[in-house]
Amino acid sequence: MSAQPQVTTARIADWLWSQDLGYTIDDDRNIVLRFEAFTIYIFVGAEFSDLLPVRGYWRPELADTDLERVDAHIRQYTLGGVVVKLGISRRAAPPRHLFAQTTAFIGKGMSNEQLADYLNMAVSVIGGALQE
Repeated sequence: MSAQPQVTTARIADWLWSQDLGYTIDDDRNIVLRFEAFTIYIFVGAEFSDLLPVRGYWRPELADTDLERVDAHIRQYTLGGVVVKLGISRRAAPPRHLFAQTTAFIGKGMSNEQLADYLNMAVSVIGGALQE
């Protein structure tokens, strides 16, 4: 069995282009997709050499009064067996945001089909989790 190609920013950009998803690259070289209610970051690089985390943040900031309601949403969504982790960004002080994350192991590379399947799942599931 031949080795799978390495996951690169260029390969991810090709998939995003094929899906008509606009993106930017931030100062940390992360791929950023902006939607109306949330923003998704695809973390590629040496810091995550064997992993491909995809994390979305719901745009509205969470007030202290929102935390109990959002925690209930997180518990309900997590108990549903979904393959995404939901949480609240834990900063010492606001702003706090609801986030959703999924991560794939990419240490042995991925075929184009595997990469497309993972990115499609990640963007869809994270978007669904943050829009509910």
